[in-house]
Amino acid sequence: MARLDYKLENIVLETIESSDSEDKKHIASGLQVKEEDLPWPTSQPEMSAGMFRALSLLIQVDYAALAGSPSCIIIDDVGEGLDYSRSITLIKLLIEKAQSNPNMQLILSSNDRFVMNGVPLEYWSVIQRLPGKAKIYNYRNAKELFDEFEFTGLSNFDFFASNYLSI
Repeated sequence: MARLDYKLENIVLETIESSDSEDKKHIASGLQVKEEDLPWPTSQPEMSAGMFRALSLLIQVDYAALAGSPSCIIIDDVGEGLDYSRSITLIKLLIEKAQSNPNMQLILSSNDRFVMNGVPLEYWSVIQRLPGKAKIYNYRNAKELFDEFEFTGLSNFDFFASNYLSI
């Protein structure tokens, strides 16, 4: 979280009790963080959506790595709720974690221009939908096409947004 510029002193699991009546009690668990520059802890419902999402993703990815069993982690709209800088840093961090763990496959999806520009084309898979079938282009099966695009000087998003793959 420090790499995402969230300076946390502590992360704890808290128990929250609530009741509808004397005989109906509800117990829930949630995360609580203590940021260095805030005088009091922040409970999960009070966290920004981006902060909670980033924390949750990193906990899940680290758990998968520590478990040691093969895992496939699929993250839709990976940068949602985060500003540009944190989105790009989170993506780089997730890629690093996946690269250092041979048992982990990481699949990220996004249609956000800034996020797409932050992911190197070598990690992309682009699905072209055709009548009755779909073609998948990636660096392994269309290396020349990807390498050729790199010399255009356009952004990664332009690779997707243009009809560059229309063959």
